[in-house]
Amino acid sequence: MEALPFSEVPASLHGLEAVVLPEHRSPRPTILGRIPSFPVFKPLEVTDRLAVESWAKQFPHSSDFNFVSLWSWNTDGSIELSWLNDNLVVRFKDYGTPARFYSFLGTNDVVATALTLCEAAREAGLEPRLQLIPEVVVAETPGVRDWVKVIPDRAQFDYVLSTEEWSTLPGGKFRKKRNVIHQLLRTRAPEFRPIDPGQIGIQRAILRLFGRWVVQRGRAGQPDTVAQAMALKRFFSLDRPGDLLSYGVFIDGQLCAYTINEPLTAGYAMGHFWRADRTAPGLYPFLLRETCRALRTEGYRYLNTMQDLGHPGLAHAKGLDRPHHFLRKYTLAPLDTAGIVDGFPARDDAISVLVKRPVLVSMTQH
Repeated sequence: MEALPFSEVPASLHGLEAVVLPEHRSPRPTILGRIPSFPVFKPLEVTDRLAVESWAKQFPHSSDFNFVSLWSWNTDGSIELSWLNDNLVVRFKDYGTPARFYSFLGTNDVVATALTLCEAAREAGLEPRLQLIPEVVVAETPGVRDWVKVIPDRAQFDYVLSTEEWSTLPGGKFRKKRNVIHQLLRTRAPEFRPIDPGQIGIQRAILRLFGRWVVQRGRAGQPDTVAQAMALKRFFSLDRPGDLLSYGVFIDGQLCAYTINEPLTAGYAMGHFWRADRTAPGLYPFLLRETCRALRTEGYRYLNTMQDLGHPGLAHAKGLDRPHHFLRKYTLAPLDTAGIVDGFPARDDAISVLVKRPVLVSMTQH
């Protein structure tokens, strides 16, 4: 291996005599698809699905690098892809603002990748930080915290439910769930069954239910509500959406709740969309219990219900779902970056944010 010329070291590191970055090699992408090498990016397209999914399935199932999620929520067409050091790089738009940022999935040459992307962000006029970095990226890279700030981003942690727990609702922590479900069963006679979101009739029923939910919540016309409706329609545009594990609850023959879940590997499923008519108390817990029972029967032990985005109401609701564990995510930033707030480190014993500055630097390539 040869050292890169000093001129190729990120500009933010100039002034140091040399740079020696730790190396770590793990899985290499076997299907590159049409995704170009950094610094070139391409817009996310349906044809990228095989490349993204074949790469992402090797890692814990973070919602942000799931292709169905990427496609569905790319409502303005701004998401772009690239490969860097055998890592998948995604240029995102923030979920709640117009801000753009970089992230990546992979454990190959993490330090070099992080510093390169931070410098690219700086040169593009963006904040020199990387967001939505899955825990596996930093956990498998010894010494990464000697080179970059590693900051837990609690608002982006994915909530993961145990399908076994939700199938049986054991103990005191689920007592209220059991009670409202029993009341629903006594008063409304709900029918839970599989649905096919590839069928036009089911799509229309889902959109009608979503519209009722919007009215019930008083959220008509709000940007996040519009984005959710667009995400549903983009999901319907995918090839064979009926291959996902989707379920509905019917009362008096009308669809009153739905959930759309993607079967993944390692016993995981991803919960992409779900809504329940708010006029039927207990309907959402019933939907979730029956969904988890169906998923458990299919061999799925965990259901990822994604993050709360820092919204207090959503965080409270997801907390009431009694998550089994979280899939943690982090922000990475250069050690000399000012104004980065270290969020929630005291509650995350898996993280240690270091402020040590390197003295000697030399970058290598393969």
